Amino acid sequence: MRRTLLLSFFAILCCSLVSAAGIKNKSYWTDSEVLYIATVKGNLVLMEGGTCHEGGYQLALRANKDHSYTLVQHPDDVDGLNTPPVNANPGSKVLLKKVGKFECLVFHNANGQPTDVLKSVDGNLEKEILDAMYADLEGSYNHSGGELYTFKGNKCAFGTDAPLQPFTFIKQYETPVNTFRTADGKLYTFLPSIQGIDLFSATINPQDEDDIQQGESLGQLEKLMNEDSNGRWPCTATEMMTTGRLGYYNKHLLRVMRNEIYARHGWHFEDPNLNEHFTNQWWYKDRNNNSSIQLSELEKLNVAIIKAMEDRKDE
Repeated sequence: MRRTLLLSFFAILCCSLVSAAGIKNKSYWTDSEVLYIATVKGNLVLMEGGTCHEGGYQLALRANKDHSYTLVQHPDDVDGLNTPPVNANPGSKVLLKKVGKFECLVFHNANGQPTDVLKSVDGNLEKEILDAMYADLEGSYNHSGGELYTFKGNKCAFGTDAPLQPFTFIKQYETPVNTFRTADGKLYTFLPSIQGIDLFSATINPQDEDDIQQGESLGQLEKLMNEDSNGRWPCTATEMMTTGRLGYYNKHLLRVMRNEIYARHGWHFEDPNLNEHFTNQWWYKDRNNNSSIQLSELEKLNVAIIKAMEDRKDE
């Protein structure tokens, strides 16, 4: 009897000693839309933060003995009415992982599929958003009017012989958005497309600087591929996709982006639309042996997160 009591006491003590030591205190995490700072308190990680414009975002993770975490109600949410600011539900399993060069928190649904991810960053949310948009634009494009358009870092040239000049992204509610101003003062909005980007004129309401209006189409820009190119979105093989970064992609683009990850490895597509699209890409080579294809851990995670974003577009 005494031994049973001692064992029970030891088990309770072990449970009480479960800590959240895997996540560093005062570390920063983001989905490229909201920036959180983690505060470790015993077996809880309290994550609080906000966008570039406003705060008030919070979630909590409870550490488990198997080194995983569970998404739980934040202690400040006394009524339990706040919706978790991630694409996950209370009780969801969360894993702290090193995927490629990225440290991240991966949220899972009841079927064990990743639905959202927060990656560890240095605390500069604006830089995180800007870097992603510069990367989305980077490259040379054939304009539908016949001219060459180029984006290189924070500079662009609209015209085959035009010099590169700086451009700056516009902020809406203190957050950089996909509208930019060129050196001559003109405003443009861009949207990603399968072939490159679609470019539009843009205006800002003089009475409300956060009121940005998309104007007429200025044509489609087809991205030029060199012999080293490996698809429209090669970044999905090297960079972690986040829900914030994917926010302005439509459902169709997300589907093509996700399947391009497989196509780079020579996946054979039964879907006629996907098969036609990738067969027309010069870099694609059908291996006709899907069982032999192995994705990297980063690619697998990106596939899952992009698919989760596709599903959210139906909501």
